[in-house]
This record gives sequence, structure tokens and C-alpha cells, in this order.
Amino acid sequence: VMTFAFLFFVIPVFPILISPAVVLIFITALFQLPKWSFKGVLFPFLYLPVILYIFYLIGLTFTETAGMITVVTERKLSLLVFPIVFLFLPEIKKLERRLLWKSFIAGTFLHSLLSLSGALLCYCEKLSRDCFFSSSFSYEIHPSYSAFYLIIVLAYLVVSVIQERPVFSRRIVTFILFFWFSIIIFLLASKAGLLCYGLLLFFALAYYLYKKRNFRWVFIISISLLLVMAAISFWNPVPVQRIKNSFAASSIPEEQLFRMHGASIESNVVRRMIWICGVEVIRENAWGVGSGDANAVLMKKYEEKGMTGAIAKEFNAHSQFLQTTIALGILGGVFLLSLFFVFIINAVKSKNVLLFVFLIFTLLNLLVESMFETESGIVFIFLFLCFLYVDTEKLPKFKRSLY
Repeated sequence: VMTFAFLFFVIPVFPILISPAVVLIFITALFQLPKWSFKGVLFPFLYLPVILYIFYLIGLTFTETAGMITVVTERKLSLLVFPIVFLFLPEIKKLERRLLWKSFIAGTFLHSLLSLSGALLCYCEKLSRDCFFSSSFSYEIHPSYSAFYLIIVLAYLVVSVIQERPVFSRRIVTFILFFWFSIIIFLLASKAGLLCYGLLLFFALAYYLYKKRNFRWVFIISISLLLVMAAISFWNPVPVQRIKNSFAASSIPEEQLFRMHGASIESNVVRRMIWICGVEVIRENAWGVGSGDANAVLMKKYEEKGMTGAIAKEFNAHSQFLQTTIALGILGGVFLLSLFFVFIINAVKSKNVLLFVFLIFTLLNLLVESMFETESGIVFIFLFLCFLYVDTEKLPKFKRSLY
């Protein structure tokens, strides 16, 4: 459990330590070999990430880009390692699960402090408010990833307060953390993060109102958050402006888009051009281009379209569903989408609220980011997917009795 706690802590703050932490978990698991017990009957959906990993391995057989076989094999290893670990290792007890969540919260909190410290130093040098927003603010991690981590932390805090009815002191700490992380999400200015935050806040307040019938607290929390966000927006309108820019980019005619913005690296404009290119590549290669050739093929398409900005930055598809479909074909893209819907159905049937929320927000982030292409994304997603799925507290009683 301590090795898992280390991984939970480093994911949101020290991405360079993710690989060593995963290796440490695997080595520790091997030392616990006598305690291994196969739980494949209890958790059959854990086979699905393994099958996806096999798809990626098959896709490597027609990969032509030099060096990508090793890169893809290692980068996608989370699809194999975490299902195996959770299928065979003893179940994680309730107190141990809380320790892992506390480790993850501690990591996100430390990252927020480091981000704020870096922003203050930047402001002292440049006297620019931009130091407190987006990539300039987030410490060594893409703001979309940081916002995603924080959203999952907030979901856990909300669910724990509503379902567990903690003592007053713990509720106060939870509310303080909720407000603090809410401010950090707004400063990160990730469009996906802001969308997920809005959805989380709406459903959390609606659920709390339904369960507790406490209109006063719902009103106080809503007004307080709105005032804080309004104050930040007035000080620097970057978050709101980024949302406006996304709508403006979607209204530009396609021909004009490539003619006038070919050299652009502005998030909204270039993302739309990339998605258009990605769809064209899929139409031309319905069976996929190979697990390691997706980016190389995209670069050729960017060159055809005159997207010099995207070429210079070597942008991927900026959508995992597009990225996987380009690499593995329509069959691979459909399988990836089906994988998440199977888990969503399971979460609804087992009333696993956290798993359901995690999957919905993961889907939203995968629509606009290729998160399987980085360790910070793929390790986090499949670690938490397996961790939340095997939550024995959510299993039917007759299944829990099998342990």
C-alpha cells in the first residue's frame, strides 16, 4: 500500500517520478507472490485494458517510424500492469483506500502551492498578471492535466461529505480544500477543467439539496463561489476569454481557417484544424496507420494543409479517440469508446458514484486531449479506473463474502 501511496502522491506533482513508482509497485507485487489470489471472476472488466494493450502491440507490427516500437510498448504498459496488479493482489481495505486518497490530495495540494509560488516569483520579475493563469501558472504539468486531477479530488471530497457524514472538523477542512482547489482550477484556465468543474458543482449542489434539503448551505456555497470567480475574472479575464475564443474558432469557415491560421498555435484554432486533419487521415486509413505512426502521418497531413505552427510544436491529435482511431483504425476507436461505456454501465449498476463521475470526466478530457500519449495521463487514468472499479465497498454482499 505504501508503494501505491507514493505513486498517488507523485502523479499530480512530480511526473518525472511516475515511472520509478510504477516499477516499484510491480517489484513489490512480485515479492507478495504467495499472497496473490486470482479475482478475475469478480472483476471481469479488468481484461478490457489488457485487450486494448494487445491491440496496440498488434498495431506495432505495421509501424514504420524508427524507435516508436519501444516507446509505445513502454508508454502503454499501464494498460497491462494495473489490471494484473488489481486482479491478483489482496484487496485494499477501507482505511488503506483513505490513505491513498489522502496521498493524492496531498500531492495536488503541494502542486497548487508550488504553482502559486512560481506565479508570485514570475509576477515579481515581469509584473504580469498572466503569470497566474494557464501554462504560466501550472508547475511543470500541463494545466489540463492539473485541472483534471483537481476535479477528481473535488469529486471525492463531495462524495465523502454527502455519503459518509464526517465529523464537523473534517467537514470544515473539506470545505476549505474545496474552495482552495476551486480557485486553483479557475487559475489553471483549462477549458475542459472549467467545463468539468461547472458540471461537478451543479450536480453536487443538486444532489446535496436532494439528500439534505438544506437550501441555506446550497445558497451560501453557490454565492461564495460565484463571488470568488467573478473577482478573479475581473482581475484577469483570461479564463472567460479562453472560453469565448473556443466559440469564435468554431465559427470560422474551414477554407478560411487553414488559409489565415496555418502558422497559428493558438489552442482553439489549431485544435480545430488538427481535428479536421485527423478525420481526413481516418477516412484515408480506416484500418489504422500503426500504433507508432499516428503522429508521423499527422505531420504529413499538417504539411499538406500548410499548418507550420502545428508542425513546429509536433502536435498530436488532441483527442484520444481520434489518436487511437488513427493508430488502430475504426475498430480500435470503437473498442476504446466501448471500454468506457462498459465501465459506466457497471458503475451505474453497482451505484459506484465515484467511478461514474471519474469515467464521465475522463471521457470529456479524452475528447480534447490525447492523454494516453503521456505517462501523466495514461498512468493516472488506468490506475484510478482499476482502483475505483475494485472498490469492494460497492460490491454486492454475496461477492464480498468471496474474499
